[in-house]
Amino acid sequence: MSWATEGPKLVQVSLSDPSGAVSQFTFTVNVIGDIIMTWDEGNGGDLVLEYDTIDYETTPKVTVSYSGTETFTTVDVTWQICNTITGVCHSIDTVQGFDQEFQVISVYPEGLRAGDEAELITKEPIREGSVFKVKTHFNNRELELDYEIIEWGAPLRASLKTDSRNFEIVDTIFLSANAKGTELTYSVDIRYKGIFILIGLFFGPMFNKLLDTNIKNLEEILGPV
Repeated sequence: MSWATEGPKLVQVSLSDPSGAVSQFTFTVNVIGDIIMTWDEGNGGDLVLEYDTIDYETTPKVTVSYSGTETFTTVDVTWQICNTITGVCHSIDTVQGFDQEFQVISVYPEGLRAGDEAELITKEPIREGSVFKVKTHFNNRELELDYEIIEWGAPLRASLKTDSRNFEIVDTIFLSANAKGTELTYSVDIRYKGIFILIGLFFGPMFNKLLDTNIKNLEEILGPV
């Protein structure tokens, strides 16, 4: 059952057997749209956050509880660790359900480091099948591409795919920790279609130049590895 609008919906079910006997049942379903949740910071709220520690060089144990009146069949609690000094988010994972204790595990063996902050992601969790839009420029034209995540190996790996009339692109991103911080490896597989197969040799260098420029811009912000 599904409805496009919120509010109470009347559902009628009819049952019959081979002899012709008929029974009818009627019940009401209350359809709920977006639910606004607030954190309990001492003044009441729907969500309660409990943890044992947030000290450096530790791996915190965290529990998120829900005290509201609604009942959920599927719940994803997604967390990530971002460093306020470098501006890089290096760890992410998802736990299913409220009241489930989980560990905020960093990609670095020493645990939380100076500047690290663990945060909960309140938007829709990233997973295989998630789709988002990317705006870019190619050959002096603005393009808007729909990227779908086709592989998600949190917190270290993700593959993204976009498909258009002229080409199919699969981007693979891999994060790893080294002595200087977080190393990002980025690869692109471009498969041309139709006439673009013939002129791919011309467009290939343009894509490479675009990627080289983006990588240099990223190095200016993060510093070279």
